Amino acid sequence: MIELQISLEALPGKDEKLEKIFDTVFAPAISIQKGFKSVSLLKQSNTMHGYQIQLRFDTEEQRLAWVASDEHQKAFPKVAELCGAVSWMGFEVAGHTAG
Repeated sequence: MIELQISLEALPGKDEKLEKIFDTVFAPAISIQKGFKSVSLLKQSNTMHGYQIQLRFDTEEQRLAWVASDEHQKAFPKVAELCGAVSWMGFEVAGHTAG
């Protein structure tokens, strides 16, 4: 399983809009992709505008297919335009327990 963590710094005054775009545009677009497992938007408690998107796919190839998809090309720019900084790190999940 592959996990991507995308760190976002929302522009001042754009937090609420970022959360809405995640719920109404980004999450629906990614959830229809082959191999999609989960996506979450986390708001950092120790910063004013820090967020993190955590997403999981079965394989790296499926994640890359999402990045190349029309849905990604439409959805992710709507998230990124509300942010002053965007960075990411990818991981292969080495262990996992679900409750």
